[in-house]
This record gives sequence, C-alpha cells and structure tokens, in this order.
Amino acid sequence: MNNPLFFPATRDHALARAHAFAPHMGRDYASLRNYDFGPKRRENISALSPFVRHRLVLEEELIALALEHHSSSAAEKFIQE
Repeated sequence: MNNPLFFPATRDHALARAHAFAPHMGRDYASLRNYDFGPKRRENISALSPFVRHRLVLEEELIALALEHHSSSAAEKFIQE
C-alpha cells in the first residue's frame, strides 16, 4: 500500500526503511527534502516519521545510521530534522 497514512507497523520494516534511506541522509536530503516530486517519486524524503512517532525506531538509532554513512556536516540537516 502506498498511502503514507498506512505503513507496516513493525520494527523490522522501520529498520529496513531506515537502512534503505541511509545513503540519502546526507547532502541528498539537505538539498532535496523540500521538493514535492509527486506521489510516485518520494525517494527524496525518509518517510520515517510514523516509525519514530510510534517508537519503532529511535532518533539515536537514526543519527548513528546517518553518521555511519555521512560526515556530521553532510548529515546535519537530517539530524536536525
């Protein structure tokens, strides 16, 4: 299901989504996060908010993952948000 209001509510899915987005948590995210490319092109956003909100994945885990893939300056915007 592609509706952003519905998502598989499991920690495994949250971690899989986080790891899939990790390569984009740096400068890609900083430069593209504010653009809406339409419902079929959402690769510029993490779509992790529902998982964080429901504590299926923690902010600390996402920060660590971002820093595994990017420098702190490159991941700064992702970490801030």
